[in-house]
Amino acid sequence: MNGKNSVDQAAVQTSPSPNLKPWAAYVLGHDCVFIRKWQVLCGFFRGEQGTVNAVPNAVAEITDSLEILKAEITSTTAKKIQIACRKLVELTQPRKTPKGRKYTEYHFFHESSSKGYPEWSQLMSLSETIVGPMKPWQELGAAVARFRLKLSITKDKAQLGSAISLKEVLRRSADLVEQG
Repeated sequence: MNGKNSVDQAAVQTSPSPNLKPWAAYVLGHDCVFIRKWQVLCGFFRGEQGTVNAVPNAVAEITDSLEILKAEITSTTAKKIQIACRKLVELTQPRKTPKGRKYTEYHFFHESSSKGYPEWSQLMSLSETIVGPMKPWQELGAAVARFRLKLSITKDKAQLGSAISLKEVLRRSADLVEQG
């Protein structure tokens, strides 16, 4: 019995690490799009405990993804993504008013001219530059996030069919199945 356990332990110790690149690419695509919702929530619920850390947490996930995807994304692009992320964190952190009350400096993140929109748009564009076999995973993550964003802002769920559907998510999934 001792011999069998030592063989099993040796097999466990030599088993390959899981490939985290597909998940990292998915998270990169998803979080670079979905971070917009956290921006909006930070604007609506200024300084609330539950929203203050939302953008920094998403940025931490993006940073972890970049570390895993070093071979699939240029170091210049990774640095640009990190800079855009830092700007988004700065924009969503509460500021002190002269009376000492906390507030955030923006109100309407859903408008393209709003504070933070250019940084978010740049972040999305940069995340799309991933190359190689991980590109479909990034695209799937972004498609799921776009659907989740649309779902969260559409009041009449019956209108979802005309506004956006799961077709893009299903198409991206099918692309991955075809790849094997």
